[in-house]
Amino acid sequence: MVARLTVLSGVGAKGPACFLVEAAGRRLLLDLGEGPDAGMRPDLSGLDRVDAILLSHGHPDHTGALDLRRRLGDPPVWATAPVLEALPVPEADRRVLPLRGITEVSGVVVETGRSGHAPGGVWLRPAVGGGLLYMGDSCPESDVYAYDPPPPAATLVLDASYGVWDDTRAACRAALDPWFDRPALVMPVPAGGRGPEIALHLLATGRPPPALDAANRAALDRLTGDGADGVRPGALSGLRRLAAVPGTATAERPVHGIVLAATADASGGLAGTLAAACADAAEPAILFTGYLGRGTPAERLVAAGRAAVLRWPVHPRLSANADLVRATAAVRVVPAFGDARHLAVWSKTFAPAAVTLDRTVDL
Repeated sequence: MVARLTVLSGVGAKGPACFLVEAAGRRLLLDLGEGPDAGMRPDLSGLDRVDAILLSHGHPDHTGALDLRRRLGDPPVWATAPVLEALPVPEADRRVLPLRGITEVSGVVVETGRSGHAPGGVWLRPAVGGGLLYMGDSCPESDVYAYDPPPPAATLVLDASYGVWDDTRAACRAALDPWFDRPALVMPVPAGGRGPEIALHLLATGRPPPALDAANRAALDRLTGDGADGVRPGALSGLRRLAAVPGTATAERPVHGIVLAATADASGGLAGTLAAACADAAEPAILFTGYLGRGTPAERLVAAGRAAVLRWPVHPRLSANADLVRATAAVRVVPAFGDARHLAVWSKTFAPAAVTLDRTVDL
């Protein structure tokens, strides 16, 4: 099947995910995100109707621009059940993708598998052009979220969010551990993401369980309930222990120990409330563990010296991406969400596959 991939956003720099696949007269949009920098949205000018939108997971930089759907003819939105649950999309326009399986979407066969990054997160493999594998955000080393090794594909759009970074998870945890022993610490995290991994680490190292805001507690309840199919089997017992801990963090309670609260950039939710309330105080400590979006409270707090940032890995390391390229026997690689200045290293590391940052790729 003759096919083409067009990058609308998400290649050459950190930005919202949005990729168009055209094959046999069908047009599928892979993700439609906003951010992570404040106000960043895909440029859909010139884009006509699409037949369907497929979502890799529910984070805003992959779903946050779904309000633009009407410009595209109000196509149905395909995602896994945990992702669909939180989307601002009419029930009649929702279509369910399996966590693992094969589905026909507008006449195109699409295979899915768990991506290890977030609740309901999947990689997508439309059966076009020798196989197009879109990883979205992924993490084969997650302690919580299950990961299914993808099948071979001629073209691989991989998660290059970390550029050429290749530190081990153990090294990251060693850097974070002194922060976990502080008397009071606010950690802004997404409601569906790294929070459960951090909480499990605290449990495994003999520390008291963290206090969770309502959003993270609800996410934990889903992971131990209907969302258990997306969890690594070895993590369920620990997650259930965490879910059984009573109490929910609120703005009315003083911060003692560790509080995990949304949103990840402190632009809203309990994390935003706590960060704003203590911005001019010495305590509690504030620690971010993800990308600092430009124009966000997270960026401002770190720049002012009021907060710090240390990585808790939720994307693949360079060596993991190299393993993926080899395992899928990819002929060409499109590194998504990473800085173009790493092109030379990617090209050397992923050889003999050809690495491209082109906006249009014939499949």
